[in-house]
Amino acid sequence: MSRVASLPAGCPLVRPVAPIQLAAVRKQTNRWLPPQAAIAVAVTAAVVCVVIVFFWLPTILISPDAGLTANQRFARENDVRTTGLQLLAGLLALAAVLTGYRSYRASREGQITDRFTRAAEQLGHAEVDVRVGGIFGLERLMRDSPTDQPAIVEVLCSFVRNRGRPRPIATSDEQGSDDNYQCPADVQAAVTVVGRRPAIAHDATPDFTLARLNGADLRGLNLAGGKFLLTIFAGADMEGVNLTGAMGDGADFSHALLDDAILDSTEFIRSHFEHAIGHGVRARGARLGVADFRHAHFENSDFSDSVLNATQLEGASFEAVDLRNANLTDAQVVNASFRDTDLRGTRRANVEFHRADTTGARWDPTPGEAPSASGDEPDDERTD
Repeated sequence: MSRVASLPAGCPLVRPVAPIQLAAVRKQTNRWLPPQAAIAVAVTAAVVCVVIVFFWLPTILISPDAGLTANQRFARENDVRTTGLQLLAGLLALAAVLTGYRSYRASREGQITDRFTRAAEQLGHAEVDVRVGGIFGLERLMRDSPTDQPAIVEVLCSFVRNRGRPRPIATSDEQGSDDNYQCPADVQAAVTVVGRRPAIAHDATPDFTLARLNGADLRGLNLAGGKFLLTIFAGADMEGVNLTGAMGDGADFSHALLDDAILDSTEFIRSHFEHAIGHGVRARGARLGVADFRHAHFENSDFSDSVLNATQLEGASFEAVDLRNANLTDAQVVNASFRDTDLRGTRRANVEFHRADTTGARWDPTPGEAPSASGDEPDDERTD
């Protein structure tokens, strides 16, 4: 049974997404003149320029007192006119290039807007295949127009939150019904697109608050800095996922595969890691207080400088794990394994290693805190 089948009292639900208003995502202002007016302005400007070049410019540049004969003055005036016409032709060519570029930009913006509209409309289609097609259409648009990436990420995250949202209240008849829930194909596609988006400046932060991603394939995705309040990752394949700096109180990672996952500087307080498996996990400086690690298995991982206070570690296995300078205050350690684990510098106030296997573990114990060679602390040496 999922732990978020019923939510804590007062926990706000995700608001239903209002119909997507394209104007809120992409604002365009049409400042082009009507075609007839533009032609009239261009013709008038050309006539004025020709008059200036042929009649006014020669009289300004050639002084009447220059002492030139009539033929010399005529030749000089023709040279001025020729140069003026060449300059005018160059300006007209430049104007044509700029006009063509602006027309291209306007056409491209219109195409992008149309593509966005069509893809966004597909997200609300009744057929899952059409929704998936719209999601991958948004991915292509995101790559073609990086400036629209933050808006597209927000749209896809909103889709995931609302398509994969847990029930606010679970009745007695519904208990356990979430155990067989699997991430739908369209939600999987949306999460994949968000997780493999190109890196750009001022990108949007993934927000999958309250989403159900049970059994999702998150391998190698970049979800760094994301928000995962009460998000369910139960049974998900999270091999190599990047969650650096992510936050998600009460997230559910039970039975998840976390091999080579990056959880540096994350904050998953009161989260669930029961039966999770992780080899090569990197969780330096992670804040995991009051989390449940019962029967979890981590091997050759790095939890140095992490906060694991008041965690449930019954039956957990942390073998060959770097726990240097971690905070284990008030942790419940029963039948746990810390074989070959580095516990130097850890804070272990009120921690009792009941039937814990610490074979090969490295310590810098203080009096009354080190376990015996067998892994049990003598009764008279246990910390109160």
